[in-house]
Amino acid sequence: MTDDGAQQKRIFQLVVCTVGIFVCYIIYGGLQERVTTIPYLLRDGKTGKFNADNVLVFIQCVAHSLYSGAGSYFAKTPRDNTPWKNYALVALTYLGGMLSSYAALDFISFPTTVVVKSCKMIPVMLMGSFFGKRYSADQYLKMVLVAVGV
Repeated sequence: MTDDGAQQKRIFQLVVCTVGIFVCYIIYGGLQERVTTIPYLLRDGKTGKFNADNVLVFIQCVAHSLYSGAGSYFAKTPRDNTPWKNYALVALTYLGGMLSSYAALDFISFPTTVVVKSCKMIPVMLMGSFFGKRYSADQYLKMVLVAVGV
């Protein structure tokens, strides 16, 4: 394949992946908004609201774990020797973020939570700087552009 053909193939893959992300995220957002905000008819004839955020988060975490495990298995990735405590800390903070997002839906809409999450680069980069990571001026500019653009 020529360099031009390879470049066109990469651009096509980028477009397909980008569209896939947007389509899946729109469907996910719509379903999440529907599950957490629309009243349901209960068995006794009354209406109720979904209040099992922790169950939904648990199911998502299990799905993420299964997908990750399957991906590692089929991609035949080498065994990772990272200490489990590092993963546990990341997993707990991720879990806290997901639970907080669902709890926030009692007060704000799903699109608002997405906008807020889009600005998470700011505290991530601040904490990285606090722990000695250096970012280029270009990276700070991109972070500001994303936050302002949101």
